[in-house]
Amino acid sequence: MGSTVDKTFRKIGVDAGLIVIADRDFYRKYDGRVESDFSELGKKFKLPKGKYNVEWFIANTYHGNVSGIGSLKVTSGDCLVCDPCYVIHDYSQWDKVLADTNYFKKPPVGIVVLDKMGGDGTYRVHAGFTLMSKVNPCTGCDDHPDCHGKNKDCKAYRDYIA
Repeated sequence: MGSTVDKTFRKIGVDAGLIVIADRDFYRKYDGRVESDFSELGKKFKLPKGKYNVEWFIANTYHGNVSGIGSLKVTSGDCLVCDPCYVIHDYSQWDKVLADTNYFKKPPVGIVVLDKMGGDGTYRVHAGFTLMSKVNPCTGCDDHPDCHGKNKDCKAYRDYIA
């Protein structure tokens, strides 16, 4: 534990005033889709499943240099750094995510919200991901010895994705 992965994400577009770093599973709840032009708006990256402390930094925003910290829970291994409006395309789902998160002022545990930039535009995001604990799906509990994280009725699986 404690190993850090540093990444720089260039040309992260912002249209709804914020950037979110999240596992792809966060977007699946809102029918989120990564379109073919996504690389011009956000970035996909992989991290091993686990819980991470995230330290981020963005230079030259409307508010100068900004930084912050957060906690990221990686459940699928596929992560996105983007303005969530570029992934959640359906207006009713967009309204739902805004209601569920109080306009990202109260995001769910496990996603990191970057909202200090002061406006829309294109940003370069520097982030360090420090692994704090590994997250493993159920690999054989007493109730479902062969589920390996696939049985969504398994309590161990529900605890894993919570």
